[in-house]
Amino acid sequence: RMVGTDTDITIHKQAEELLKAHARQQAAVALLGQHALAGSGLGALMDEAVTTIARTLDVEYCKVLELLPGGGSLLLRAGVGWKEGLVGRAIVEAGLDSQAGFTLISNEPVIVEDLATETRFGGPSLLREHEVVSGISVIIHGQTAPLGVLGAHTSRRRTFTRDDINFLQAVANVLAAAIERRQTEEALREAEARYHSIIENAAYGIYISTPDGRFIEANAAMVAMLGYESSDDLRSLDLAKDLYCDPDERARLIEQFKQSKAVEEVEVDWRRKDGSIITVRLSGRTIKDAQGNPEGFEVIAENVTERRLLEEQLRQSQKMEAIGRLAGGIAHDFNNLLTAILGYDQLAMSRLEPDSPMRQELEEIMNAGQRAASLTSQLLAFSRKQMLQPKVLNLNTVIEKSSRMLKRLIGEDIELTAIQAPSLGRVKVDPAQIEQVIMNLALNARDAMAEGGKLIIETANAYLDEDYARSHIEVQPGHYVMIGVTDTGAGMDQETLSHIFEPFFTTKEQGKGTGLGLSIIYGIIRQSGGHLWAHSEEGKGATFKIYLPRVDDPDEAISSQTLSAEMPRGKETILVVEDEEMVRRLVSQTLEECGYAVLSACGGSEAALICRQQEKPIDLIVTDMVMPQMSGRELIERIAPLYPEIKVLYISGYTGKAIFHNSQPESGTGYLEKPFSPLSLARKVREVLDR
Repeated sequence: RMVGTDTDITIHKQAEELLKAHARQQAAVALLGQHALAGSGLGALMDEAVTTIARTLDVEYCKVLELLPGGGSLLLRAGVGWKEGLVGRAIVEAGLDSQAGFTLISNEPVIVEDLATETRFGGPSLLREHEVVSGISVIIHGQTAPLGVLGAHTSRRRTFTRDDINFLQAVANVLAAAIERRQTEEALREAEARYHSIIENAAYGIYISTPDGRFIEANAAMVAMLGYESSDDLRSLDLAKDLYCDPDERARLIEQFKQSKAVEEVEVDWRRKDGSIITVRLSGRTIKDAQGNPEGFEVIAENVTERRLLEEQLRQSQKMEAIGRLAGGIAHDFNNLLTAILGYDQLAMSRLEPDSPMRQELEEIMNAGQRAASLTSQLLAFSRKQMLQPKVLNLNTVIEKSSRMLKRLIGEDIELTAIQAPSLGRVKVDPAQIEQVIMNLALNARDAMAEGGKLIIETANAYLDEDYARSHIEVQPGHYVMIGVTDTGAGMDQETLSHIFEPFFTTKEQGKGTGLGLSIIYGIIRQSGGHLWAHSEEGKGATFKIYLPRVDDPDEAISSQTLSAEMPRGKETILVVEDEEMVRRLVSQTLEECGYAVLSACGGSEAALICRQQEKPIDLIVTDMVMPQMSGRELIERIAPLYPEIKVLYISGYTGKAIFHNSQPESGTGYLEKPFSPLSLARKVREVLDR
């Protein structure tokens, strides 16, 4: 007889299996964690995760769904068991139409025992197409927002345990850490790339140097600024010795860094690789180590050489404009005096007998007055207040005409060569003024070649581009015609060169020049819309280049008129308007002696009143252009309703662009420049009346 006992070990076996499954799950999570820490690629880690989950949980399907930007859908980023071509392409909605969407909404793990009877969410097509029955899904949590969903599914009906949920969540946490690390690394790489791109593509030079004056890093703009090939070339330089023109400037810069930790807009002179000097403006800060000691300087360098050049050109231009306004004003006032002096002198001589002892004294007064008038005329040329008579012409014609006369003036010891460009463009200038320009340049060249030499006058078509215009503030880009005058004389230093266009500046001995020759050239060319450039070095001669705007109009004939010496007479009524009493008396007296009926006014208001009260018609108004309160032009406009076709003779010490806009006076008017003689006044009056 046997006696025995039966023990039910089913529960024990189940517990054992659970422990083993739990151990396998922990081991799988630990292995994935090791791979993640080892820096496995995110894609490889995801593939390993879904394979491990499927094996560990004994399921056919596993998936990693990545939440796309906007949060409305998820992408099947990695998976096992799914039909070919779905991984990397399949999209799952993130709403209540999918288990993954419901997981995100509920913010907790979701277990499905039978998808066919599920009522919490709609059955997603991805799961139904694969005949999934049971499954489990958890959120891949990021630090601030969900990153996606991790799911495991089977086509068998199955109940998942709490351990299964914990295992899946642990894997999800490993993936979350890896995803966020990848995102951080990508963000850092993008930030570094943007930083390097900004540095490398910056318009300014940027560099880091050591305290002892060695380059550590330099961007492309810095390398180009200094004329080197690469930043490696800069690392061999000693900043104080090889870069700074004055090493003391760097010492002062370092001292500023020490005192204020940063510098703002300090200008220094640097030497480029080719030896040329540039002016740079530096701003930067001190870089310190962990102990607070300076280990370098981070500096932005801006090349301001061209800006400083333009500023100097602007200052020079403003200075010349100011001198021009002063010269024009002086010449205008002085011309009024000269008009009276020369006019009354001529009237006095006309009343003397040929053998009168007073004639010689009056002739000396006339000679001195004419010299003074010539001087004021030159001042007006410099100040661009003279009346031009521009014509469209070919400068080769002017050069050819001038060359014949210049050969006699410059002497036999100077070889004159004229180089005329074929197909030369036309310009619109005053022929007489351009001849004067060429004459003055040639005479200056002659004086610079005391022992003989060569004088070359050439013409050429030229195009001044935007780069040239940027470095010459008065130039507009476009097509020009160039006149070049080059000599082999003594030349000039840069200090002299910077003053040559200023009136009364001269290097000649006392009594051998007024210093107005180049000033006249400057005024004529600028008033003609052109540009004047000069280059010279001591002992190497000088070159002057004149650029005049090119025009497409046909050539105009250049004619001259001669006037008889007779004093024209008439009987018309003339109104004289002049604020200078001496000039007004001279004009009135001259016209009365020529037989005219003369009315006079000291200004525009009085003249307008005379016009309204005058019963007898006025045939001509002789008016000063520039008067207090009302100009001559404004006077004519005011009386236009009374005398719509009145003839006008303007007289003035100068006329600017605001008066005739550099063109001839309108029909029915004339212009007479002060100082003028009684004879020239009488001729001009008769000329205007007879038009």
